[in-house]
Parts: sequence; structure tokens; C-alpha cells
Amino acid sequence: MAASRFEIKSHKKGNAARHSRYINRQGDKAADDLVAFGCGNLPSFANNQPQTFWAAADRFERANGSAAREYLISLPKELSDEKNTALAWQITEFITLDRPFEFAFHRPRGKISGDDHPHLHISLSDRAPDGIERPPEQYFRRAHPTRPEAGGVRKLSGGKTPEQLASQVKQTKASVAALINAELARNGYAARVDYRSNQERGIAKVPERRLHPALIRNLGPDELGCIRKGRENHRT
Repeated sequence: MAASRFEIKSHKKGNAARHSRYINRQGDKAADDLVAFGCGNLPSFANNQPQTFWAAADRFERANGSAAREYLISLPKELSDEKNTALAWQITEFITLDRPFEFAFHRPRGKISGDDHPHLHISLSDRAPDGIERPPEQYFRRAHPTRPEAGGVRKLSGGKTPEQLASQVKQTKASVAALINAELARNGYAARVDYRSNQERGIAKVPERRLHPALIRNLGPDELGCIRKGRENHRT
């Protein structure tokens, strides 16, 4: 079965632009794993520049509001970079709909396994442009209930119960898996993804301990070899 990581995170006010720089590897000369990136649905004041949009979100979003929502999704390592880039666009457009977004497709190589780990970062705003021109200081205000032009852009995530949000996430996971599996099948691969948890799939398996990248960078060849051997024994 192909890798199946699917995570959703929220970035609070003050963190959106910094995260944008991270996924686009701005200022990180050592990072060579960025394969592709893109953006869309940005309001006119951003001038098609994600950094401008996220900087405005960090400055003008409500103090207790989410400036950006991030999706982190595994891409099939069976596919070429070209195929995965097209798939990344397809998944991004499905998830974001008409909301402002940027994405980055990374293909790092695992320090321990030596395998490629292609994955997709999608950052989006829940404030979808509604056709009304607004300066950034108004765009992120609370929406006006009767006069949209007098307030900010309405958040599409508002007004839902925790149960409704959980159901929506479950449906999104299933739909993304279907998109990936269709692409794998189209290219002749038997591998498939399943974003259900081990518990949901009836699999009794102890998860492996995650090692922080900063720790791995400081390990020598002998230490990495011991970890590789331990993980191989764990899988068998």
C-alpha cells in the first residue's frame, strides 16, 4: 500500500507568512526538495503574490482567528515529478475550491530509509473572495450580516458543529484518496492509498516513534544504521 499521510493544521495570526516562506524554501539555500509550487484565487490587493496575502492575514486577521489552514498530504512515490505536479494541482483545486491558496510539492529523501517522500503542502484561507473589492485592512474583518460591502469577507468554515467538521474531513480524506488511486491506476500501478487509521481498518499495529529532523541531522552513519536495522526488525 502506498504512503497515506493526511494532516490538517491551523496557523494562528502571525504565522501564515512565515509558513509560506518555509514551504517555498525562501532563504533556505540548503533545501533542494522543492519540485513545484503555485497559487490561486488571491484578492486583487495581493497582486498574485502569496506572501503579500499572508502578510496581510497576519496583520489584520482577528486576534483569535486562523490566518491559514494547512493540508499536508502524501503523494505517490511511484509517480514521476511531472505526474505528481499535475496531481498536486488536481488535489489543491479540489480542496480549496474558490478560496485563496498556495501549494508546494516537496520530494525530500529520508535520512534513515534513503527513500523519497513526496508530499504536498496546501495553505488556504477560509475567506473566499466574493466579488467585492476591499483593501486588506477590511478584507479580514468580521463579515457584515446584511451589507457585505461594509464588512470583511465571510469565512466559509463558520457555523459548523464539531460533528459536521469531522464528517467533512472524513469525506475530504476519502475523496483525496480516490483522486490519488485513480492516478495510480491510470499509470498502471497496483499500489493504493487508504487514509483510514489502523483502528478504522482493524489493524493492530504499534506506531513507530517519530524522530525529529534536527535529531537525525546530528546522527552519524553508525547510529543511522542501527535505527534502520531496528525499524526493519519492527516491521517484520
